Amino acid sequence: MRKRPLLLCACVFVPGLLYGKALEWYYPVAVIGLAIYATWPLWKANMFWRARIRLIWIVVAFFVGIFHIKARLAFQMQEFAQIHEGTEISLCGEIYKKEIKKDQYWIYLKDCIAVSDKKQIPCNRVLLYQEADEYSIGDILIVNGKVNMFNRPSNEGMFDSRLYYHSQMIDFCMKKAKVQCIKECRHMLKEHLYQFRKRTVELYVSTTDAITAGVLSVMILGEKASLDADIKSLYQSMGISHILAISGLHVSLIGMGLYRFLRKRGLRYMCASAISVPVLLLYSTMTGNSVSTVRAVGMMVFVMIADYLGKGYDSLNALGGMCIWLLWENPYLLDYAGFILSVAAVIGVTTVGTAIQVEKPDEDRKKRKSSKKQKMLNALYAGVGIWLFTLPLIAKYYYEIPVYSVFLNLMVLPLLKYLLLLGLLGGGIGNLGEMMVADGAGWNVMSFMEIILFPCKWILGLYELGANVCLRLPKSQLITGEPSNARMIGFYLILFGFAVIWNMKKDKHMPRILGIIIAFVFLIIPTPKHFELDVLDVGQGDGIYICTEEGSSLFIDGGSSNIGGVGKYRILPFLKKKRVTHITYWFISHADTDHISGLEEVLESGYQVDYLVFAAAGQSDEAMSRLASLAEAYGTKCIPMKTGDKLRFKETCITCLAPENFGDSQDRNELCLVLKYEDSDFSGIFAGDISGEVEQDLINKYSGSPILDVKFYKVNHHGSKYSNIREWVEALSPEISVISCSSTNRYGHPSEVVISNLKKCGSEIYYTMEVGQICVRKSKTGLTADGYLKDD
Repeated sequence: MRKRPLLLCACVFVPGLLYGKALEWYYPVAVIGLAIYATWPLWKANMFWRARIRLIWIVVAFFVGIFHIKARLAFQMQEFAQIHEGTEISLCGEIYKKEIKKDQYWIYLKDCIAVSDKKQIPCNRVLLYQEADEYSIGDILIVNGKVNMFNRPSNEGMFDSRLYYHSQMIDFCMKKAKVQCIKECRHMLKEHLYQFRKRTVELYVSTTDAITAGVLSVMILGEKASLDADIKSLYQSMGISHILAISGLHVSLIGMGLYRFLRKRGLRYMCASAISVPVLLLYSTMTGNSVSTVRAVGMMVFVMIADYLGKGYDSLNALGGMCIWLLWENPYLLDYAGFILSVAAVIGVTTVGTAIQVEKPDEDRKKRKSSKKQKMLNALYAGVGIWLFTLPLIAKYYYEIPVYSVFLNLMVLPLLKYLLLLGLLGGGIGNLGEMMVADGAGWNVMSFMEIILFPCKWILGLYELGANVCLRLPKSQLITGEPSNARMIGFYLILFGFAVIWNMKKDKHMPRILGIIIAFVFLIIPTPKHFELDVLDVGQGDGIYICTEEGSSLFIDGGSSNIGGVGKYRILPFLKKKRVTHITYWFISHADTDHISGLEEVLESGYQVDYLVFAAAGQSDEAMSRLASLAEAYGTKCIPMKTGDKLRFKETCITCLAPENFGDSQDRNELCLVLKYEDSDFSGIFAGDISGEVEQDLINKYSGSPILDVKFYKVNHHGSKYSNIREWVEALSPEISVISCSSTNRYGHPSEVVISNLKKCGSEIYYTMEVGQICVRKSKTGLTADGYLKDD
């Protein structure tokens, strides 16, 4: 690092940004450590002047980072103090990018000025949704409408759309706004590149199958609209989704391939660079100037500069320079997983990936077989190095790690360059054919495009086959939860310690294997679990997670009537972040959609549920029968539960209080499973959607018994006025009551009468529609509850 000034500057500038944002004490401490490391050899060699100069610019870089982020945050705070959800504004901005997503045109505006209450408010960037492609890149628009702020996640583990868009410096969006173009300032080059990309996507779609067209479109052009959702999910789960992001490999193939080709043809460094760099910049602009693409293009430019100057290229120094460039433009990139993983991959391959490799292959012809073996080992170890270095970050952002991705990439990466070349060549031929249609030769060219793209289908088929094979292997995806900062730091200390050993023992394989195993085990080793209860925000529905004192994981209901994909996007991410590898008992109160839709998605995802528990009185219900069949198909055992049945753990007991035998009743609410959960110092009632009549029956049955006296109450039927009668609430007398419902429900939940009944008995009331997920915990002073969105 001492001989890498740009890297050292980046390593000081970044803590400055982080300290200016969070004011954590360890950022200055880290900078002091870096300063000592960087200047100590100069002090020791009596080079005091150089030592002082280096120390000064380290301090300056740190404070520049602080002041830079402070200025950006002050700008944003001033904006958000005047612009809120639903604010009526007039907005002026310039189009800098367009995309097609979800059958809509997404128009991105920059240099925005909003007008509200006759006040001009400068803004960063704004996302505009439109039904038609009526405007060109570079046009200046006036937009009139309401502000739509991006949502915060209401449950742990959910995707944070607000954080994501803010990391792109996009402050808010406008969904239903009136637009008029006040000035046509079409940026001809960018608009033509956009139309070229759009036309190429259409050519892919028309000349090959949907899956191949979708993958080629996102892989080569950065166009995600036509990508098959199942393929995207498969690639992500198996750790090969990086091939869908335009980054170093694409840039190297296009830019450096052209550069090396021109150099071999005798062009001077300056001439070859003068041709290659504009090609790279045009490609980056056409594909949307993603962060990983800009980073890769910048590093390629460093390669060319090093060649021109006759200097050795240092990838870490180039990476430092590009990090400073990108973070100066947008310091919020530190919250963007794509940027962090892109940087980590480069660091991983240049540090751990290099350290873990064996000695370079001997080029002696007599040892050619040994040389090939070493090349294969180096390729494997380089992949392992990147995989190891990025593991904690993948766990942090996705809560699980693909165990076999390093081996799958050994097949994927060698074929990727051919896939890219064929895709680029096919797209170029197709566009040529479009231009030649008028001359009568276009159809022949289009047929030639189909022939060129045909091998792509086979390569992607091989990818899909390999990913599916790995997916079926034991423990293909290991749920790790979100690792703590202490665990991540410990992992990297272990990893760099072994990297030193690997550098010293290049000819020994055992230290490599031992180091990989120790670092991996350190990351995945579980931590002890304690009691917790979480009522998730699932919209209009129910979803309750309980971890018992013994560490067993339970779930009650799980569905929604107004949120699609509630299992995939809310329940599963929560469980994975909590490092819940499986649910021991999943209780279903009844088979209404708002109680089971999420569970169906969880089962279909392959997530392990040991036992499905439902009311024996309701098992003849058609929807419940279908759910039970689905559960059994995925290896879950079904347990009908009757009144009086108990499930016992060491200190925990779950008792079924209802339903009783209601004869021929077909009312699911009357047949709801009513559970009492209790341990040494907690008790709670979970009764689904039972009616006031059932509540009265339970009061009559357990009159004089302490069984209904509880500390926690999950309010019946989302706070319906037809449930939660005064006598029932008084019998329970809960310390904490939680109402799970949506703010947009059409039933009027929760009822004012119910709220009044709960308040009269002295219960603290929490609403998922107001504060998202409700977290109930034990403390020394008793039971506490908190909303996940309490600070919103």
